[in-house]
Amino acid sequence: MEDYDPILQKALFRYQVISGYLAADPPRGKRRELLEELADKTWMLECGDISTVKAETIRFWLRRYRDGGFEALKD
Repeated sequence: MEDYDPILQKALFRYQVISGYLAADPPRGKRRELLEELADKTWMLECGDISTVKAETIRFWLRRYRDGGFEALKD
């Protein structure tokens, strides 16, 4: 039997969204632009649904990740 952890799956999705920003490590003046680019993307959820994420939500997830690492992305 496969263990499915919805909390872990949500955290993995959040990390997927912010990972491009973390990898790019944009300089001041380019941060908002990158956040808007990520907010313009569509993301496929594990269930197959398509989702978008607002720039402010991405910013919030980034703060949580920086403050507490991957575990902070879990609810």
